Amino acid sequence: MVPNQSSLQLSSLGARYNLSLIVEEELSLSGFERNHLFQNGGDFYEVGSVLGAGSVLDGRGVARGDLDNDGDLDLVISNRNAPHITILRNDHPADGGFLSVSLRGTRSNRQGIGARLVATCDGKRQVRQATLGEGFVSQSDTAAWFGLGSCRRVATLEVEWPSGAKQSVRDVPADRRILITEEEPGYATLPLLRRNQDLAPAPKVAPPVLAGVKAADVPAPSWALPALVGARKGTPLRYDPSGQGSDFPSTVVINFWATWCVNCPGEMAELAGIQAALGDLGAGVVGISVDDSTPALVALAADRMHVPFPLVHDQEGDVFQAYVTALDLGSGAVPLSLVVDDGAIRRAFVGRTEASAILEAVRSLRGATRGGGPR
Repeated sequence: MVPNQSSLQLSSLGARYNLSLIVEEELSLSGFERNHLFQNGGDFYEVGSVLGAGSVLDGRGVARGDLDNDGDLDLVISNRNAPHITILRNDHPADGGFLSVSLRGTRSNRQGIGARLVATCDGKRQVRQATLGEGFVSQSDTAAWFGLGSCRRVATLEVEWPSGAKQSVRDVPADRRILITEEEPGYATLPLLRRNQDLAPAPKVAPPVLAGVKAADVPAPSWALPALVGARKGTPLRYDPSGQGSDFPSTVVINFWATWCVNCPGEMAELAGIQAALGDLGAGVVGISVDDSTPALVALAADRMHVPFPLVHDQEGDVFQAYVTALDLGSGAVPLSLVVDDGAIRRAFVGRTEASAILEAVRSLRGATRGGGPR
């Protein structure tokens, strides 16, 4: 597609603006961007903040491979700043089978680059291709890795080599590292080391849930932010811990979200589902966008969500940073849901959280308030 003159002008304006941020404001456009790790469970869920991969180092390239030959894939990340290399070793307990296939070409190139592999297991086919240069200044292991789930034997493994030769091996057991040599029958078994057995059983991460983190009565900062939707769109909505002039009840669930956040819409939809139950407990809900985009763009996204509770815009990020600092959460991540009661943050839920856990926290707090017992 060839851009028109209008888009070229916009691009030029954007480039000059970005340059001014770097030169005049001494800002970095690539620093402190949180890494993301996605799990495919039918839907994609961001699990980096839950599994320890969500660092704010200035990541550049990423490569995957089985560094310790134990059957699972590890990650190596190159960073622009120190530390320049981050190694994430996969010690997650195994709950499914795998097959790792290395190639040795004879007529084809030595590593079999360009070969196409098709594995059939329990009637399902998976296709892989041996490639080079697949990442930015990084190269993953050239071995083809198949996740087999509950399947215990690969019925057929077919290899189409760059030379045009085709060969097939049958009845390959799961949980193996094997080597296939071009034009040689069968396969060789490669060493497989023992996996880490010292970890607890695998947590349920579909959808990924990080249990609520109890906050020890941290004072809640006050704020006034413009509404994105509803009759008061564009006018400030206020939260005041003292309750004076506040647009929200003394107990309120504050959900920090962003338009680019993969897990935010699902959590916001669940919060909408419990809004009536929260109201019965005398609690409210408000969503605070942390987007640095223009209010018009964020409002457009908010309109399409059809969320029934108020949404406001923290364009500068000052309110979000105030709450993150109060809770000592580092640079912070979204979604972040907080239960605020009587002017203090009582519970913090970091990452994608089931609304039922938030509702239970509010129910517990409101019950303690009515009964006069401890929180």
